[in-house]
Amino acid sequence: MAQRGGTVVAQVKRIAEIDREYRARIAEKEVMLASRKAAADAEGDAERAGKLREEHARDVARLRETMEREKDKVRKRSSRG
Repeated sequence: MAQRGGTVVAQVKRIAEIDREYRARIAEKEVMLASRKAAADAEGDAERAGKLREEHARDVARLRETMEREKDKVRKRSSRG
């Protein structure tokens, strides 16, 4: 039983690491978007600003999907053990 408890702790830690990693990536995207969108807005380029928002939404969705897949791999690996 002690081994199972250790596995659960390791699983929780790994999932937390994955969560932190992907949240940091998403935050980077937010910062980049803000900078690029500000430039587009300053130039009065509403079309480019809109495209940047769409691109950002796709990027964030992709990162979240990847994050969940990574966490699911950890969960499945631990449930087999």
